[in-house]
Amino acid sequence: MQQNRKDHSVIIGLGISATIMILGILFFIVLGTFGYTRQSTNMSEVVTSSIKDIPSDITPQEKQKAYFIYEEQQAFKIYSISVIGSFNNWNENLALCQKDDQGIWFVTVDLAPGEYEYKFFINNELALNDPWADKYIIGQDNEVTSVVIVNDDGQRAHTAGVQYDLSIIQYATHSFEQEEESFENKKIFNIFKDSQIVHSIACTDISGLSEVVAVWYRPDGRLYGYTGESLSANSKEEEYLLYYSFPIDKNTMFGKWKVYIFANGYFLIEDSFTITDSESIEIRDIVEDGEEIL
Repeated sequence: MQQNRKDHSVIIGLGISATIMILGILFFIVLGTFGYTRQSTNMSEVVTSSIKDIPSDITPQEKQKAYFIYEEQQAFKIYSISVIGSFNNWNENLALCQKDDQGIWFVTVDLAPGEYEYKFFINNELALNDPWADKYIIGQDNEVTSVVIVNDDGQRAHTAGVQYDLSIIQYATHSFEQEEESFENKKIFNIFKDSQIVHSIACTDISGLSEVVAVWYRPDGRLYGYTGESLSANSKEEEYLLYYSFPIDKNTMFGKWKVYIFANGYFLIEDSFTITDSESIEIRDIVEDGEEIL
């Protein structure tokens, strides 16, 4: 009986040791996946397509006109939206949107039958395309532009099919353009060592016409600027690298910057980085409590 107790104790001890070992392995796997040492961000789950459901709260009366909608995402705060286009001489004051309780910005416009180019003008400073556009074209400014199609009854035709598809499979922020598959990922930039900020985006599964836009905000919340690049399935290979950059020097504002990535106006990525003149900066100065690190 005593021997059986010893054998039973040994078995329990081995079981506890095995459990501790497994938990330890799982801990380091999680740490390696979500920790600060991650060199690149796998964005393979980020897929954007123009096939989306129109919000159901649009009334039949409103559908009798040409309507425009934009769905606000929590990570990107919007205070105002207007529709600027060829039908109103690109005037940001003539087609102001209203927001409902679901975060949907909405406006209807009386338009004669035809096709009209337009974009959303957000927060009185940022022009983005419409994820629900009837189609996309290269406009006169050589940029991708949204198009609304109005039928003979003055209603929006809403012919959006597979206008664009793309997957972002890798994203990183660093200080130089690089062709390697494994991207360097930096969070701190020193004006005495780094001359620019570069965001690399690897795209695949490209179909149709798209424009991927990077938008930067200074530490004080003011818009620094934005830039976009068009993608077409007819001209791109299986995987295509995009680079978005801007120079930094002693006059660049120090602190934590924000960058947002959009595809045809559809919000995809939020990231942040810090610009400083010193290396004596701790991780707590960069990362706020609960903030997700890409």
